[in-house]
Amino acid sequence: MEFKYPRVSEILSPYSSIGLANVPADALEHAASRGTILHQYCVAYARGDFVPSINEEFAPYFDHFKKWYDENVEELIFSETRLFEHALKYCGKPDLIVKIKETGALVLLDIKTSSQIYRTYPVQLSAYWQLCNANELKVDSTCILHIPKTLKNPNARTYNPHVYLPLFKYARSLYTELIEERPKKKATKKEEKNVELS
Repeated sequence: MEFKYPRVSEILSPYSSIGLANVPADALEHAASRGTILHQYCVAYARGDFVPSINEEFAPYFDHFKKWYDENVEELIFSETRLFEHALKYCGKPDLIVKIKETGALVLLDIKTSSQIYRTYPVQLSAYWQLCNANELKVDSTCILHIPKTLKNPNARTYNPHVYLPLFKYARSLYTELIEERPKKKATKKEEKNVELS
């Protein structure tokens, strides 16, 4: 059965563009394209799939991811599969759940290649965490793996999803009220009478 739920990124899109108004549209489009391509390469690497030769522009990002992954990850538990949360009626594709070498912790990992950590990222991560819970995927902690344009070593930063999940739930409610098309309810006799009088 196919569910027509909005994606996490759709729900947060009105807030994701805050602070990006002065960035040229072509630069944003290029950054989004780079992020999508790098996600595909990183997930393929984590799965042990064949990774073809990579564009020169993306290679340094990918090399940093591989180094971090090899040094820190013992095992891949889950990768980019669409999950559904029926109580809140949304869906999404968390990047990875990995088992960390030193601690054995199961970490929900979200890969970001932007120039900075935007304020919506931890909110997005908390929504993915809730998706994992709703689908009985065990997660001990959540982390954003930031591979910035400056090409320094990746920065793995943990976030408490309990802090950010209420913000996502609020964004989901706003999305329902302001963006989603809802079936029109039939007007009551009183409402019809009020329309006639006005």
